[in-house]
Amino acid sequence: MALHTAQPPNNFLGENFQQYEDVDVGRYRHVLLEAKYNDPASLAAALRPYFESAHLDARTIFHDEIGINLHPDTGPAVASSITYPNSLELSARRGLFGEVFAGLLTQICSYIGDHDWNIPVFLFRFHNAASEYLYTLKRDPSQERKLTGRTGDDFIAVTLDDEGGIQRVLAGEAKWRATLTQSVVDDLLLGKKVKDQETGKKYHNGKGILSSFNTAVDPPLGLKQLQKILQDVAPDDYAAAIYSIDQQVLADDPNLPRTNLIVLAGNGGITRENGMPMVIADSPPAEYTSPADLQVVEVIFDQGEAMVDQLYDDLWKA
Repeated sequence: MALHTAQPPNNFLGENFQQYEDVDVGRYRHVLLEAKYNDPASLAAALRPYFESAHLDARTIFHDEIGINLHPDTGPAVASSITYPNSLELSARRGLFGEVFAGLLTQICSYIGDHDWNIPVFLFRFHNAASEYLYTLKRDPSQERKLTGRTGDDFIAVTLDDEGGIQRVLAGEAKWRATLTQSVVDDLLLGKKVKDQETGKKYHNGKGILSSFNTAVDPPLGLKQLQKILQDVAPDDYAAAIYSIDQQVLADDPNLPRTNLIVLAGNGGITRENGMPMVIADSPPAEYTSPADLQVVEVIFDQGEAMVDQLYDDLWKA
């Protein structure tokens, strides 16, 4: 069990992505990042320390629960070939990549409000389906299957006051798709399209990211999950934060300010033009009715899936 301590690689964005000018309108900010690297393997290597730090808490928990030795250098008679997160199936690993990369961006980018965001730990230990999947896979490697994602907030970041209490919370929602087209992005934001039985016309079902933010309760469940981890791994260092979370959770009228974050990541479509966002950039989407500030980041990768697979194959391998 461990806190997330790694910092994003220095000059990471400037070296690997073209960042288009932020659009900052009231309580909304939009950022577009486009890949400019030539070697996906080098990008994966640069990201590796950050990703190992992000997954270390869950790795420690899961390996203990499942009976997997955490240190492969103890020898083949003891070490297991099944490990977290390396042994998760590809779609699950790519989903986890989006969540960790969203955290990395939160520590690098200037978001709406210019708050100083902290990520003490990622919430992956609450991915019960991953724990159950690896427990079974260790005992029967033939039982590979598609893995369901973790419910709740993809990750939580916080700002702290001078005494260490929590001043503001960021609830992040990250989505990775092999190819980000306009229709894919619209489905993510607004929900999948369904057909009207009377008119035959198709419309979005309203069960997308924007709707989930519009109806989200405060404080977010992820904040309580963060508290549980801090109580476990650093109760003294984060005593003020733990106490302040209790104040918010127990209050009849919680007043913790909130920022919502959407990170959409994947390869660009064939017809996509450089510099063109797929989420409206100069104003909040009309369907967004939450009073919380909204930050949107679009990240266009090159050979993204190969890079993600290389990264997760290499975690803790050298």
